[in-house]
Amino acid sequence: VGEALGSVLDQTYPGSLEVLAIDDRSTDGTGEIVSGLAAQRPDRLRPLKVDRLPDGWLGKNHALFRGAEEAGGEWLLFTDADVRFSPDCIELAIR
Repeated sequence: VGEALGSVLDQTYPGSLEVLAIDDRSTDGTGEIVSGLAAQRPDRLRPLKVDRLPDGWLGKNHALFRGAEEAGGEWLLFTDADVRFSPDCIELAIR
């Protein structure tokens, strides 16, 4: 997750870029990694934690919903911990 988030945080996108990282009840140290990156990049990364899954929800669907609910931007990009982006990926996609 550290490399994946790093590739998003290091984007060359010239506009405002808000990155939300949702820790969906992980048990593998994801929360600590995300917190550490958020401390280094508080201008760009906001961690969110899901402590419990509401009745009727599946984990990933709920995490995506929470991220969309909290996001303030016009465009949303959902990604996973195993995805790495080239530095200009978001700029090219938006353009």
